[in-house]
Amino acid sequence: MLCWVHGKGYSLFHTGLNLDTIEVKLTPKMVFDYLDELNDRAYPYDMIVLRYNIGSDNGPCDPGLPDAVKAWNEKYETPTVRISTVTEAFRAFEKKYGDEVPALRGDLTPYWEDGAASSARETAVSRAAAERLTQAEVLWTLLDPTSFPRGRFRAAWREVLLYTEHTWGAWNSISDPESDFARGQWAVKRDYTRQADTASRALLEEALGKTPAHAVDCLDVVNTSSWDRSGLVVIPPDHRLRGDLVRDAAGTRLPSQRLSTGGLAVQVAKVPALGVCRLFFEKGDVWSTGDAFVKENRIGNGVVELEIDPESGAIRSLRHGKATRNLVDTGAWKGLNDFVYVAGRNPDNRKTIQGPVRIVVKEKGPLVAEVAVESGAPGCEKLIREIRMTAGTEQVGLTTVVDKRKVYDPEAVHLTFPFAVPDGRILIDVAFGQYRPEIDQIAGSCKNYFTAQRWVDVSNEDFGVTLALPDAPLVEIGRITCDAISCGWAQRASSSQTLFSYLMNNYWETNYCAAQSGRHAYRYALMPHLRFNSAQAERFGIEQSQPLLIAQARGDRPPTSLVRLEADSPLVVTRIRPGKQRGEVLLTVFNASARQAALGLESAGAWLSDVRGRRGAELRADPILPGWGIRHILVKVRDR
Repeated sequence: MLCWVHGKGYSLFHTGLNLDTIEVKLTPKMVFDYLDELNDRAYPYDMIVLRYNIGSDNGPCDPGLPDAVKAWNEKYETPTVRISTVTEAFRAFEKKYGDEVPALRGDLTPYWEDGAASSARETAVSRAAAERLTQAEVLWTLLDPTSFPRGRFRAAWREVLLYTEHTWGAWNSISDPESDFARGQWAVKRDYTRQADTASRALLEEALGKTPAHAVDCLDVVNTSSWDRSGLVVIPPDHRLRGDLVRDAAGTRLPSQRLSTGGLAVQVAKVPALGVCRLFFEKGDVWSTGDAFVKENRIGNGVVELEIDPESGAIRSLRHGKATRNLVDTGAWKGLNDFVYVAGRNPDNRKTIQGPVRIVVKEKGPLVAEVAVESGAPGCEKLIREIRMTAGTEQVGLTTVVDKRKVYDPEAVHLTFPFAVPDGRILIDVAFGQYRPEIDQIAGSCKNYFTAQRWVDVSNEDFGVTLALPDAPLVEIGRITCDAISCGWAQRASSSQTLFSYLMNNYWETNYCAAQSGRHAYRYALMPHLRFNSAQAERFGIEQSQPLLIAQARGDRPPTSLVRLEADSPLVVTRIRPGKQRGEVLLTVFNASARQAALGLESAGAWLSDVRGRRGAELRADPILPGWGIRHILVKVRDR
């Protein structure tokens, strides 16, 4: 990817808001001062881009610019000035310097992403809609490809992308947040998430089938992932079942538990990749088995056990397996999932929960154990932190519910995750890759906060913890450095093993939300592990965002199998959708490791492709993906 960062941004020619006189700003002083600056920095090329827009971000066109450029070129021999599109400028640069441009590798961590935390609820809704659309595409492709509603999917993805675009609202959203203009602009922006949420739910529900009004004796558990999955599914209380005794297709009883919400939790094992597992319901009580328990301020499941601080509600102890080590560092902070409120911009003005808190047992086990830690919190009406554990798994599910007050003064909300992993290094998941802060960042990258796709990991050579954060993508490392006006821009990333989930703020002076109020819910998951496995972390992150699904049973035949993956394969099929021709399926495959791996295909033919599904070279054998490689593969489905 050609990235041309040249020192001056789009605001170079800005004159301020409320422009009433258009005046050409392409002046000799402006240009020659900039050239002097480039010479002082030893800029090595003989062309540069100036982005010309007067007034402000959305200023008017300058009708005098063409004449000004003509007059410039008649007066000066060098530099010449040309009105150009971005494409023309990049094409000229690439033609002349493409062979000598230096190649850089790493993450170019940006500086604008903290705006996503100014509308944290909508950010979470939009992220969930994107994951839901990905699962819905898989289901439609496998179950009913001839009816795949391309137009509806395209419209839903458009809503996701329009919300994700960098600005959230009006220019006066902070200075005059209750004005009709600011409220109207925010209503448009917020509506993108509502439309995406509604459309994604409808597409997924249609693929899964409507909930029948009559009692059913079987349902399908659907796995939209490319690897076999085990885990907990919860059948909603609106599903009428013939009984609570659950068996699989072989007649084996499955552990189940009626939850306090009315849903039926069932533990399933090895649901086939891109396939289904059928559950049968008989009259009778649940068959509850497992080691999940709650005892006072402790909760465990036979594999992982944790202890809650009765004063703060934070997790002050997390132990994995038979190891005696505590994976929580309680030296500087009270524990995992502690609530930190910063009043103002200075993180020194932070407040935490002083307690005591109320621990409410929601599920006692033995299959599912769950507690809710209830308390007040600074800046909030109420705070509820739910912790759920399922028997026999290494995972801990967390849901933090923040009932926020409307506060227009600067503020921020953080959750702490201080891990006791000596000499641990941090890895952050991004789209089709992972990076280590400082080590794998390109010079000039942001170090105050970092953006994660689905997970962050802290590991040493022997053990570690992976934290999945499907709803809240911003993290800080070592200390709270959220607002550069107060903290300054960090020049180096911390080597600490303490993470902060940067949940909410209203620090921007324009465009973003001035306050956030009402109920916000954010999901997290913890997975203690031994030696770090990048593919395992990738799958763990996806599993938190794309759960096993409950569908109406359809006939006797499972969906057509498309791929064969070994149990330890690092390959992940990240997207599946119909190709251009009938019977074709387009796969996007990612190798989540540094070692090459083969993708086994079950097809009547396969071709390399591009993202649009255009056929390339035919594949005569199973394709080999290099480490961290991405491939688009067009597959001809075999007739069943």
